[in-house]
Amino acid sequence: SVRHGTPAARILGEVWPNNANVTQAWRVRTIESTRREQGLYESEVVLYVDRTTRRLMLSGEVALSGLLSVFEPEIVDCWQSPPELRGELRVDLMNEVASDMRVSQANWSFATGVKAVFSSAELTDTSWDAKNLQILAECWVRPPICTSVAIAFWQRYFTKLSRVAARAAHQEHVDGSTRAMELICKYMPLKADCSLIWDLEKHLATCNWCCLSQVPQVFWPGAPQVAARIAVVP
Repeated sequence: SVRHGTPAARILGEVWPNNANVTQAWRVRTIESTRREQGLYESEVVLYVDRTTRRLMLSGEVALSGLLSVFEPEIVDCWQSPPELRGELRVDLMNEVASDMRVSQANWSFATGVKAVFSSAELTDTSWDAKNLQILAECWVRPPICTSVAIAFWQRYFTKLSRVAARAAHQEHVDGSTRAMELICKYMPLKADCSLIWDLEKHLATCNWCCLSQVPQVFWPGAPQVAARIAVVP
């Protein structure tokens, strides 16, 4: 977090929230697919809590190059992963997934967006087998739209998590595909290359993800316990 009046806050310059009541903000690393950038675009967004409405707000962005971009204040709805996932997140595996995506992610695609309008985002076959996991894996590397990043990230993470668990249990004959598909069907049952934002939000709600539209006061003054912003980060 960044406190008002500190050297870290002064570095943000005009990106600091234009609100006299804001005493603390957060720089949150994000990844997204956007038509204005090649491949995955990474930056740090600057978030703060409006103390009147308790809404999480976006005030600007810091590019990895250090370039500052000031935005009009924008409301951010964050989706928090289910408790059983959140309690045992493997940050090391998440970093591996992000690295894999940096290498393989194609550019944002208008054609994929059109396809998503006319295609079903839901999995038609929810069998827990390697064949269906391979079908989903092919969706991960197709030209994305904004929602593709979040979906592919979590499905890749579930796959890595399942394979690591199989190795830890000395199940050399098991590649983790069954467990990966079980997790995907339970928490992220969508095709990464044809899911629109309302498809994603509907399934997140159905799969026990929690939308944090307001930040409870109990979270202050510490950092808000939120997940990635949909369509901007996973």
